[in-house]
Amino acid sequence: MARLDRPGGTALDAEEARLDDYPEARAFRELRPVFHAAVQPLLTDDDQAVREAAAATAFPPAEHPALAAERDALVACALRLLATSTNRYRRYLTLDALRAWGIDTSDLENADDRATRERRARLAAERSAWTGGCSEDPPSSRRDEGATRSGRRALHES
Repeated sequence: MARLDRPGGTALDAEEARLDDYPEARAFRELRPVFHAAVQPLLTDDDQAVREAAAATAFPPAEHPALAAERDALVACALRLLATSTNRYRRYLTLDALRAWGIDTSDLENADDRATRERRARLAAERSAWTGGCSEDPPSSRRDEGATRSGRRALHES
């Protein structure tokens, strides 16, 4: 499944990239219909894990204007994934895609989905507010602020 997750993650990165700064992302975005065509047959695979990985890979490229006609089928696929999957990452990608397509996901989220969304929003806000230099880790890399600082102190004191 990792082979399917990797292109999906790359497609998601390309969606989030600022195109002026990354011409490679622009080129990758133009290949979205090719990625969709490669993944589409796997959306109906007999193996649930393959279907889930294919769906999560298919959602980010579906933002391409040439794939707008495919979105209805992808919405149905997304709803099936949300009804059966417990994989947080794939659920997050699925819900994110549905929101991007203008679908209200509030009734589709479970408690873990809401917690994941809220955590990602909090980390994004911390990253955007971070003005530190290279001497500090950005807030999103801090698991436990106090433990990290205590650990650094212990390293420097030894």
